[in-house]
Amino acid sequence: MTKIGKITNTILTIGFLSIIFTGLLQFHLAKKEELNMAENRKLAERPVFDINNLDPLPSQFDKYFTDHFPYRTQIVTVFNEINLNKFNISPLPDKVMIGLDGYLFMSGTQLETFQGKNLFSESELKSILEELRYRKNFCDNLGAKFYFVIIPQKHTIYNEKIPPRFKLKNEKTLRTQLESYLDTNNFSYIDPTVFIMSKKTEDFPLYFKTDNHWNNLGAFYGSQYIISNIKQDFPQVQSLDLKDYDTEESSGIGGNLAQMLNMQSNFSEIQLIFNPSFTSNAKMGEKKPYPPTEGFGYPDEFEQVFVNPLANNLKAIFIRESYANSQRQFYKESFGKTVLIWDRWQYALNEKILMSERPDIVVIQILESNLTKLLSNQSKIKAEGKN
Repeated sequence: MTKIGKITNTILTIGFLSIIFTGLLQFHLAKKEELNMAENRKLAERPVFDINNLDPLPSQFDKYFTDHFPYRTQIVTVFNEINLNKFNISPLPDKVMIGLDGYLFMSGTQLETFQGKNLFSESELKSILEELRYRKNFCDNLGAKFYFVIIPQKHTIYNEKIPPRFKLKNEKTLRTQLESYLDTNNFSYIDPTVFIMSKKTEDFPLYFKTDNHWNNLGAFYGSQYIISNIKQDFPQVQSLDLKDYDTEESSGIGGNLAQMLNMQSNFSEIQLIFNPSFTSNAKMGEKKPYPPTEGFGYPDEFEQVFVNPLANNLKAIFIRESYANSQRQFYKESFGKTVLIWDRWQYALNEKILMSERPDIVVIQILESNLTKLLSNQSKIKAEGKN
């Protein structure tokens, strides 16, 4: 080998090793995040070396490195931009679906629910009915009124924005199937779907275009419908109208679906801000606090309390999910005390909390694509197991 060849090989070797060690050094020194906000999940933790349990170590380290390698976010963003802007296809088709007119939708379970692919069996419908009856009886014995609310997902309200190739001819969905079964068995529920559909206009959307949640306007109409049903049993419940607020538009970057693509800054989103034209007496209340559900990534969100003593003397508990984030501003005006429990999408009865609070009203609101959660964490089965 010539002298020039040796020098070239040396330079290439040093350069190659420098790239590897620089990457490893950056990986070691870089701050490690605990949560991936884009994917709404907890990132892999550094594996613990255990000489007596080495088999899972390679897999654990691989997951840890994949979640934390340097410039991961930047690389993913460039890849996603190429797929979306050049080919108009979803970079993450198993998580985000590209809709019409700039609308983004969740794929996976929510899309399958819209398509009617994941229907209940007869035995599952019976199991859910028995569980709901058990929960109602439990609340009755506490002196509380039980309400079961089904929240419509974005696909249902804005189905015209879903490309035809994603639509199936199956007219049944988890929501319509369960509601038909509950109707047949005379079990009441609250479904604001039709009411919200009637509020659709071209002036302002009810759901975010780049987020799977409803916006403040959609949340207002959803809350208004739920409160109107509760008000039939409790006339003293405070009910607000759109004219009770001064609204203004606010613009910002894209929502959680754009975030999943690491492309929030590539999208814009608008929100309708509700400013009360009245003097609100609602304030944050003191938490017990109740221990959050194990493994929940947002422990501070598990329990939220609002007090509004001038509204009435009613205490309401909402077992909820993220859709209620934008409903809180309306719920807190309607009750003397409002307790919101987000139990990591388990939608459990949370008996200990109910027995501690002794509420007048118990609301379990569940997104239609999550209705299958009612088949797990069943209070009825747990109670029977103790007997």
